[in-house]
This record gives sequence, structure tokens and C-alpha cells, in this order.
Amino acid sequence: MEDDALQRSIVMIKSGDYEGGADILYSLVDLEPENELAWLWLAACIENTDEKIVCLNQVLAINPENEVAQEALEQLMLSPDVDNIVAGQPAADGRGNAAARPRRPRPRPKKKQKINPRTLIIGAVVILVVGCIAVAGLGAAGWYLWTNF
Repeated sequence: MEDDALQRSIVMIKSGDYEGGADILYSLVDLEPENELAWLWLAACIENTDEKIVCLNQVLAINPENEVAQEALEQLMLSPDVDNIVAGQPAADGRGNAAARPRRPRPRPKKKQKINPRTLIIGAVVILVVGCIAVAGLGAAGWYLWTNF
């Protein structure tokens, strides 16, 4: 079942649903804290650099030979936005595990959609044309009624 969850999360991530994939992976690493692939994919989903480092350190704690995690961690440590996390020395969490768990991200607010100015102009022209047709149609009917009654 865990392999199925991992595969579903990978499919979601590859299709661009990072939050959905991360939700599954958070549950998976809670159930299987030694799941190397789940930690690695979770690192790929998380935006926060410090939390990525925590995930990659967990991968390396499970498998010190994981070259993907080693290279990713090396790149992150060279990044200027890394806070004071020392590679290989993650803080202990409340359950006595050596690695701290990354926190689940809060849902992001939906971005406002910008309205394309071209769409506004086309809509205004359509309304104007329909309005003119309606007024012209009523005008002729109105003139007919006015002159015949």
C-alpha cells in the first residue's frame, strides 16, 4: 500500500500538483520514517530551503551513499538563503528521532486572476454592438407603434 501511495505522489508531483504529492508523502514518512524515496521526493516538493535540507539529511541518514541527496544538499548549502542549519546535524524532534520533521505547509491563498485588456475590449465591443442592434430593433418597432396608433 505504501508503494502505491509513493507512486501516486510521484505522479502528482510530475503533473505539477506539488501540494497534493507532498500531502501523501508527509503521511508516508510518518508511517515509514525509513522510506528513502519518500524523503527524497518530499525534498523535491518543499519550497522552504531549510526543510529541504532536513529531508535530504534524513535521506542521507538512511543511505549515506545516495548521490542525488548528496548533490542536492551540496547545492542547497551553497545557496545564500540557507538559514543556520548545519548539514548532518538536524535537531531532534519530540519523538526522539534524530531528524526533525519538516512542517506541513499552510495552504496558499489563490492568486487573483488578471483580466486580459484585450478580453475587456472585445467584451465591450460585443456589448456595444448587441446594444445598438437592440436599440435599432426597438427603435423601428417603437416608430411603427407610434405612427400606427
